[in-house]
Amino acid sequence: MLLELAIADAYGAGFEYADEMIVNNDLSRYVQHPRFRLIPGSYTDDTQMSIAIAEVIV
Repeated sequence: MLLELAIADAYGAGFEYADEMIVNNDLSRYVQHPRFRLIPGSYTDDTQMSIAIAEVIV
């Protein structure tokens, strides 16, 4: 489940704070984050927090 979360986070990171033209793309390519310039496949702090919570629970 954490792997799926990280994949979705990495793909969706480019859409955070994005303008309408970027959000309405055809989803055939990675959209670079408009503020942080993350490289394709980079996950964000959302994934890091989920991993930390999972480690605490286990």
